[in-house]
Amino acid sequence: MNLNEKFLPSFIAIVETFADQGYFTESAPFFCPDGRAFGCNHALLKRELVIQLGLAEWPITELSAYNNDQILDLVSAFYQIISCPVPEEKWFHEYCGNYHFNSFDSSAGRYQFTAQINEAFKRLGFGYSMSYGRIDRRNTKLVKLLTDEGISQNLPEPIAKLLTKSLEEYYSNAEFSKWSAVKTIADAFEYLKKLEGTTDVNKSLGVIIDGLNLDLRLHENLNGLFQILTNFDNDTNIRHHHPDQVEIDGNYEFLDFVYVMHYVLIKYASTSKAVNSAS
Repeated sequence: MNLNEKFLPSFIAIVETFADQGYFTESAPFFCPDGRAFGCNHALLKRELVIQLGLAEWPITELSAYNNDQILDLVSAFYQIISCPVPEEKWFHEYCGNYHFNSFDSSAGRYQFTAQINEAFKRLGFGYSMSYGRIDRRNTKLVKLLTDEGISQNLPEPIAKLLTKSLEEYYSNAEFSKWSAVKTIADAFEYLKKLEGTTDVNKSLGVIIDGLNLDLRLHENLNGLFQILTNFDNDTNIRHHHPDQVEIDGNYEFLDFVYVMHYVLIKYASTSKAVNSAS
């Protein structure tokens, strides 16, 4: 889903709320007859955005005219010009009927703005995160480190296709794409455990782990890891959905962990002689 359909209206509301509270008074003010700054002058605010972006419209009237990159650039531009009015130095000017602030704190303003933006990304299901004005896909560095070398050539074609699909979903900008990626890689994990063409998963796993030539004690531990992850998939709403299952699709940090656990086990199992013979 494009950011202009859900995130952009939310973002505009966030900016307007900050504007009402004086967070753009330092960069884009009106001036009272005494020359003191107050409020938010949207004409000056647009000028500040043009300085940041080269070309900008504000206020925004046509949401559909903005693509994802333009929206993210706009968010970063507002990060640069926001500043928090210091509450202790707020005073009411009876002559002009407005509040004035003697000083502003850009660091505090940017911190509060970042918190609001990241909460909107999370609430609306977009896998982005902003830090120091830079916006990236949320928590993808570890997965990228693990997957940069590509899909193992030792994997059977059905599993390789599922892994490829899951990586494409993981790095997609589409709404809830990371959740789709976890479901897809869980399907690959389930497929892997049945390589021997039998419904006896324990027997199939035993054959795969035997093909890794591990010490017997490690054989038992690795089998235990496979079983733990299998139980996890069954106890959550990853592959099936029942009222008594735990829902994890809204927790991005946890989805990263779940994805990596599936990926590393599949990757290591792909070195098994049993997996190689099936590919």
